[in-house]
Amino acid sequence: MTKVAFVADVHVANHRRWGGAMINGINERGAAALASLKQASARAAVHECKMFVVLGDLFDHTRPTPQLVAGTAAALLEGKLYRPGMRVIVILGNHDAQSDGEGDHACASLALIDGIEVIAHPSLICVGDVELLCAPYLPGLASEWLPNSMVVHGKATTRIRLLATHIGIWDEDTPAFMKAARDAVGIGQLRFWMDAADVHMTFAGNWHAFKRFDSDRPIESREPARTPVLTSAVIPGTLVPAGFQEPDQHLVGRMIMWDSNDPNAITTHTIEGPRFHTLTLGTSLNPARWSSVPPTPTTQRPTSPPAGHAGDRLATLTTDSRSRLYVRIRCQPDQLVEATAMRDNYLERECVAFVEVIEDDTLVRDAAQAAVAASQGEGPVADYVGLVEVAPPGTREGVAARLVAYRKAAL
Repeated sequence: MTKVAFVADVHVANHRRWGGAMINGINERGAAALASLKQASARAAVHECKMFVVLGDLFDHTRPTPQLVAGTAAALLEGKLYRPGMRVIVILGNHDAQSDGEGDHACASLALIDGIEVIAHPSLICVGDVELLCAPYLPGLASEWLPNSMVVHGKATTRIRLLATHIGIWDEDTPAFMKAARDAVGIGQLRFWMDAADVHMTFAGNWHAFKRFDSDRPIESREPARTPVLTSAVIPGTLVPAGFQEPDQHLVGRMIMWDSNDPNAITTHTIEGPRFHTLTLGTSLNPARWSSVPPTPTTQRPTSPPAGHAGDRLATLTTDSRSRLYVRIRCQPDQLVEATAMRDNYLERECVAFVEVIEDDTLVRDAAQAAVAASQGEGPVADYVGLVEVAPPGTREGVAARLVAYRKAAL
C-alpha cells in the first residue's frame, strides 16, 4: 500500500495587502500560509502517506526572504517529526522559476536541506508500488514540453504510474482565455499522452480551483483484482488563496490523497487557513463557515486523523491555522450606512482578520481606470495581454480593441 498526498500553489510570501504585523521577518499573512502548509504536512504524515508532494508555486515570487525560506522548510518537514520516512517532494512552478538556468529558482536553498527533494527537471521517483513521474514547469508551450517530460523515462514497470506536474488543464467548460494560456493543455490531449506514457492519473498544480476530470472510458488496471481507474486528472487548487480574486472558496484549501489500494478514487482533506468572501448587503456567511472550513461535499469521504500524539499535534496545528477570514461587503452608494454597520458586526468576530466596504460605483470606476491604462499600453491588464498568446480570433489587437470599447462604455 502506498499513499501519496498532494497540495499545490501555496504562494508563501509576505503579501503586503492586509499583511498585518511583521514578527521576525514574517507578517501575518505569511505566517498563515506557513501554518496551512505545516498542517498539510502533518496531516499527510498521520494518514501514513509515503510521499508529500507540492505541485509547484510553493513561493509567490522568486526572491523569498531568508526568514520565509526557513519557515517554509520547517513547515514542509513538520510531518517527518512523527513519520521520518515520508518523502517531501517540491516540484517547481512558474512562480518559483526565475529562469531555466540551473538552480535559478526560489527553491534552490531548500534543495540543500536534508529531507526536502526539489524537482527542477523531469524525474521518476519510485516508492513502494508507485512510480511518481515529476514534470516541473518549463518555459514555453506546455503542449510541447509536457509530452517530452512524460516520455523521457519510457514505459511504466509493474508499478502504478502517477504524473505530478504544474500546468493548466481545460475542458469544454473552461473559459476561452484560459484555454489559450501557454501553460495549459486540453484534457483530451493529456489523456492521449497519459496512455502513451502509461500514466494512470495526473495531479496538476497551477490553476487555483479544485477540479477532477473523469475519463470517458476506464483506464485498464494492471492487476485484474483492481477496479479500472475512472479519474484521469485532478487539480487540487490553491492551498492558500491570495485574495478576493480567487475562485469560489469551496474550491480552495484542499489536500488530495491517493492510495494504491484504491487507485480509482481520491480523498480530499480540508486544510484550514485564509479565506476571502465577498458579500452583498443582507447576505451573511453561514455560521458553519466561521471556522474558515468549507463544508465537505457528500461525494468526498469523511476523514479524521488517528488518535495519539500525532493526532493531538495535528489538532493543535489545525487550531493555529484558523481565524483568517477576510470579508468584502459590496453595496450601492445609498446603502453605505447599513454596509458600515454590517462591517462593524463582522469586526467583532475574533476569526475575522479584515473587513472592507466597497461601493459598486467604486468597482465600476476602478474597472474603467484599468481599461484606460490597458488601452494605453499600461498596467496589469496590458501586461497580461502582452504576455499571453491569445488564439485567433482573440488576437492581442482584438483584445485591445475590446478594452477600448469597454473604456468608452464604463466612463
